[in-house]
Amino acid sequence: MDVFLPPGRIPDRIGPLKRFLPPMEQGVVTRALEDLEPGGDVVLDPFGASPQLVRELAAAGKRVLIAANNPVTRFVLRHTLEPIPINVLQTALAHMATTPKDGSRMEPFLLDLYRTRCSRCGETISADFFVWDREEHTPVLRAYACASCGLAVEEAATEEDRRLAQSFEGRSLHYALALQRVVPARDPDQRHAEAALAIYPGRALYALTALMNKMDRLSLDAGQQPAMFALLLSCFDAGNALWDHPEGRARPLQLSASAYYKEANLWRAMERAVSEWALVDNRIACDAWSPGKDPEAGGVALFPGAVRDLAPNLPAGSVDEIITVLPRPNQAYWTLSALWSAWLWGRQTATPIMAALRRRRYDWGWHATALRAALNHARPVIKGGGPVMAFIPEAEPGFISAALAGFDKAGFAITGRALRQDMGQALFRWTAASSVTLPIEEQVLAQRSKAAATDLLRSRGEPTPYAILHAAVWSDLAQRRLLSSCWQKVGTPPLAQVGDAMESALEDRNDFSRLDPWSEIESGSYWLTNPRRTEPPLADRVERLVVDLLRQFDALSAIEVESRTAQALPGLLTPDRGLVLACLRSYAERQAGMETWRMRDQERREERQRDCDQIGTVLMDLGKRLGYAVRKKQCIEWRVSKGPLVYRFQIQASAAMGEILADAQEPRLTLVIPGGRSSLLNEKARRDARIKAWLERDNCVVKFRHVRRLAADRKLRRENFAECLVLDPPEQQDPQMRLL
Repeated sequence: MDVFLPPGRIPDRIGPLKRFLPPMEQGVVTRALEDLEPGGDVVLDPFGASPQLVRELAAAGKRVLIAANNPVTRFVLRHTLEPIPINVLQTALAHMATTPKDGSRMEPFLLDLYRTRCSRCGETISADFFVWDREEHTPVLRAYACASCGLAVEEAATEEDRRLAQSFEGRSLHYALALQRVVPARDPDQRHAEAALAIYPGRALYALTALMNKMDRLSLDAGQQPAMFALLLSCFDAGNALWDHPEGRARPLQLSASAYYKEANLWRAMERAVSEWALVDNRIACDAWSPGKDPEAGGVALFPGAVRDLAPNLPAGSVDEIITVLPRPNQAYWTLSALWSAWLWGRQTATPIMAALRRRRYDWGWHATALRAALNHARPVIKGGGPVMAFIPEAEPGFISAALAGFDKAGFAITGRALRQDMGQALFRWTAASSVTLPIEEQVLAQRSKAAATDLLRSRGEPTPYAILHAAVWSDLAQRRLLSSCWQKVGTPPLAQVGDAMESALEDRNDFSRLDPWSEIESGSYWLTNPRRTEPPLADRVERLVVDLLRQFDALSAIEVESRTAQALPGLLTPDRGLVLACLRSYAERQAGMETWRMRDQERREERQRDCDQIGTVLMDLGKRLGYAVRKKQCIEWRVSKGPLVYRFQIQASAAMGEILADAQEPRLTLVIPGGRSSLLNEKARRDARIKAWLERDNCVVKFRHVRRLAADRKLRRENFAECLVLDPPEQQDPQMRLL
């Protein structure tokens, strides 16, 4: 069931509304398709959440059919696939800039809304943004660049700034006009629309209303109209109070103003929108869906609605594959989408998603139910045995629970799983199967939870975060079709029931130990109480794989190294990206001006073995010089003549800790490693509480260079050796955990 999860890279151009769309890395879909059993070329994406997914499917020659119920997402999809030319965007901006407004033009009119005075020269200028204190409901900072004197600064807002900002607050005409575009007077949804509008500062609503009114009056041809919609859509996003300052929610989920939020200058935002939408013109044909007509190879057919409305129009078995990015529930995005759709395209276009105004929270149980409903409609249209693949780029336990429960209940049998935990990336595969209802008791859930968690810990060979154990337990239950049975028994998504069973299993101290018991159960790491028959630690295996790759190839990119390690260690063994990079930095160096890494000369097998042999000789000679009886077995031992063993030195070229952690002899071990291994050992200690505890006991880690320094110290005596052993000049220490 464990499958390869390809790594990707940040796209060269992410495009508009990036904080609300799934953060898919570039290349992941393309590589995952290569690893997928070929099922055909007609692909259904039942959610239409990710432009990156669709672009890569089309580039692979697939005939892509998308159901997209959200008009905003649909617009972004279309104009990501068929980018608006930059000259058309610039023309639309110029049209709006020069349109008359209150005896002036729109550009100076909007810029004047954000006027402030330069604190150096006193010139009146237009601020780039103001920062508001949500509790005080007033701007407290301003940012501007003065063209007259060159001052560029972020500083306290003035009383004049506050008076101007407050003059737009209150429910005046511009507020009424913005509301009227969403709902008619006395509509049952009016109070919900008012709650959504509250996320906009008064000045932003005033500016947006002016822009929308002018948009209605502009004479734009068919080519310029989408450009104007695009620019305004970016303004709608820039103008709300979800932009934290100085930083915070990069991906807001709830429609609540930040404690300190940016109020953007909306004309400046409109100018920036040109570059946001001017994507690389690698056009992919994107047509409106037509009944009975498949998209062309490498093309996209876009259905303006939910998959429940599309599926009845598709013949049974007409889809070869279902490939999608699962959307994360996001109250902020869907509520704003209802507003934006009504503002741009009218209430009728917004009608299918107006219910979003009423829903204040989206929990994982709701999401599981929504996924099940959509997938119930999609299942009849996929041909028998056709593969189903879903990416979860913001994977967390609740999301994975909802996905696995929804697919299982909709009649899909899981066939593959993978999780890159540090990046929050997951991949699951299914095939269409019959719905099943098996008898199930609570003790069965607990027993399977225990067995799945135990198997995973043995296979990883190291303490493991809750999120990975959670994926193991839930995917095991899904493979046995127990999630559907549990859902049938309780009548609701079984998130709480399975969660309780898993928590009960993990809290059994006869089987598992929580290595950070002060933490919440979902944020801790777990290990076996009696670790028998376990594999070597996963981190050690990753290190060995990276070293072998560097020795096998003259130069490799980081993504190639990560890809090859993920292929060797698939599924729930998929290495964290941070660990792979730590291994690379420990053994290799990035080639100047290139993306490739090359093993350092001193890390070549012969060079490093010679280095280890030399350090061994130095330690043996030093021990004899200090009057100890020296013996070399598995490690180098210093013993008082005819007396007890005093020091044990383990020399190794790697940061492997599996065998060392199992060492319980006295005296404690002194681990001797190359200096380049220090940061990698730090990374392993951060991941594995056992290593951290080992370092905090009487054990010692010494770098090769310090051994040489000790040997060269002619003042060194047996009496001061223990003190000198733990000395390392500060300028040569690593900045992380102190390794001596």
